[in-house]
Amino acid sequence: MCEFNELGELHSLLLELLIDFDKLCKDLDINYYLSGGTLLGAVRHHGFIPWDDDADVMLLRKDYELLLKASMNMRINNRKIFSLNNKTFARDYARFVRTDYYKEEDFVIKEDCPYLGIDIFPVDFVPEKNWLFNIQCLILHYLKILLDISNTDYHTGSTKFKRFIRDCLRPILKFIGRYRLAYLTNVFCKLFNSHCEINVAAISGINGKRERWKFEDYRLQSKAEFEGYLFPIPLKYHIYLTNLYGDFMQLPPKCKRKTHGVKIQKVREDGGTNA
Repeated sequence: MCEFNELGELHSLLLELLIDFDKLCKDLDINYYLSGGTLLGAVRHHGFIPWDDDADVMLLRKDYELLLKASMNMRINNRKIFSLNNKTFARDYARFVRTDYYKEEDFVIKEDCPYLGIDIFPVDFVPEKNWLFNIQCLILHYLKILLDISNTDYHTGSTKFKRFIRDCLRPILKFIGRYRLAYLTNVFCKLFNSHCEINVAAISGINGKRERWKFEDYRLQSKAEFEGYLFPIPLKYHIYLTNLYGDFMQLPPKCKRKTHGVKIQKVREDGGTNA
């Protein structure tokens, strides 16, 4: 886990990724926003949340697919996009990585994305009717649990009972395959894109129902300072952040200032790491 003196270095590395990602999207004429805790950091801290150890962006599904397609021919030094599309990342979202730094997360299997990166979440159109949206979120909730189990080590879970259940499921999930699970989850994320046009949500993220808001509010753009640079954000960010965090300008108590248990190591020229 990164201590606070190490978080400064991690933030610098992630900022370099955000700058490169911003340039890539400008070159491709793709619109995106800072999202989740990264957007909160821009609004509340004008940079990274001091205890945060990741970075997130979001963009509409059509732009997300365009980005993944363009990434197949991307030629940026030490930069790649890992995704379900190119069978490098068994998740329902993508990751823009730098291959000069390895990253380890607590309990995550070694076959998962091994490099430091920023998470790229597609934004999908979702049902306006609450009952239908709730069904979609419920199905995705359980699919994500299964996907999470398939991407984590044996004997992991918050209780002994959960560890037992997860370990019982792993042989079945291994037979199904991580990428098949990710594909199915992705299908349910974008299920209503051609049928709905009022509400959108980055439901590939961890916040589920709280991600939903009006497309009319989402599409209006602005800029915010983040670590001395300007990045795109939703003009009506207060709607999104209130949905996710409530009183988002209020600092959480210290006991809730949690990181993701990230460890980073520089990749040597021979492919090893500098411990």
